[in-house]
Amino acid sequence: MVQQVQDFYTVSPLPVTAEHVLAGRIVRINPALVTLLDGRLDTTPVRQLQDEVFLQVRKLLQQKKIKTFHVDINVSDYSGFGNNRPGDNTAVFDPDFLAELNREIRRCDGYLNVHFLTNDPLKQLEQYRKLEECAICYQLEVLADDAVHRRLLRLIERQGSCASPVLEIFGPGNSAAVPRKKTYATIKPFFSELAMLTFQAEQTAARSTSAQGALATQPVREYISFFRRQFSGAIQIQGGVKRATIAAAAALGADFLVCGTDIFRSREHSPEEMVDILLEDMLPGCLGRLDQ
Repeated sequence: MVQQVQDFYTVSPLPVTAEHVLAGRIVRINPALVTLLDGRLDTTPVRQLQDEVFLQVRKLLQQKKIKTFHVDINVSDYSGFGNNRPGDNTAVFDPDFLAELNREIRRCDGYLNVHFLTNDPLKQLEQYRKLEECAICYQLEVLADDAVHRRLLRLIERQGSCASPVLEIFGPGNSAAVPRKKTYATIKPFFSELAMLTFQAEQTAARSTSAQGALATQPVREYISFFRRQFSGAIQIQGGVKRATIAAAAALGADFLVCGTDIFRSREHSPEEMVDILLEDMLPGCLGRLDQ
């Protein structure tokens, strides 16, 4: 079971062709489901929000171009949000609901990408122990030491999932960015156990999925290139990925791109239409890899 998840997040045997790109098989668009909750946690019943998430997932799965979905679990204990904190959404993305959502996605051979924004990922993952065959993303800066990291990786493996630390290129919240060499030294001992590295490529104080700023291509390229020389697994980028930047993000060598605002908040297009548009816009960046 673990090997199947690992293969999805690390193996990309297909040649880079326009046909494969437009079918969503080269760079995976990872719809950020938290976008559906924007500004609604205090005004909309939990069950209604859960039903809307389920509906959107089913529609995108039917399109057969989306194979992975991203869920940010914003926990009130997380210290990296900055001044404008998003609401705690654990009532919506509760363990039972996510387990049910994950089973629906797995029935269609897709995967759930769960990002725990918490100071205590071990505690949270224990509560979500029904989750299996996922990618589990966690904030690297909250881990006290290698021993805690090792315990977390063992727990993720026991649940049949794969691990992806989130590397903050610009620093979480109001904190200064950690130098990439220091971050590299922190995760190097675990490279063989990590299926994917997730790079937070936009400095957003709230993490609320409201658009703030844009993808800073040059520093992101330098940061990712530094790790890519040593790490052979998948690369995921989140933050600042939208129509105007998706080609550049794909050209950076990303295998997964987390994108929410353009997919779920467009006034002109349905989420399924936006996926097609984003894949079209991504095409030059994917084909540009062949020239590198």
